[in-house]
Amino acid sequence: MSRSIRIDDYERPWLPLAVRAFNRADAGSGVNPILDVRFDRFIADPLGTVTGVLDFAQHRPDAQGWAAMRSYLDANPRGKHGAIVYDLADFGLDARELERRFGA
Repeated sequence: MSRSIRIDDYERPWLPLAVRAFNRADAGSGVNPILDVRFDRFIADPLGTVTGVLDFAQHRPDAQGWAAMRSYLDANPRGKHGAIVYDLADFGLDARELERRFGA
């Protein structure tokens, strides 16, 4: 099944939030704060991670916004459309060698 994604559906709601966050970051100390979002934590707790991002941006959605996020997560569970499985060997890499070189 193929579906079209309209960029306007995503750009319009998030653009003002992003602009506000960037403006706040540029104001004051002159230091641009950066929020690191770890993929493993996002996968383990998507709503908690999004809450942290929104707190960082000093934005609090209303009840309708929270309900929409919960509804989306409920309707789109991880693996709904299958999974992508990566194998280092497909890229000519050896897991043991990478662990030795970089530590795991």
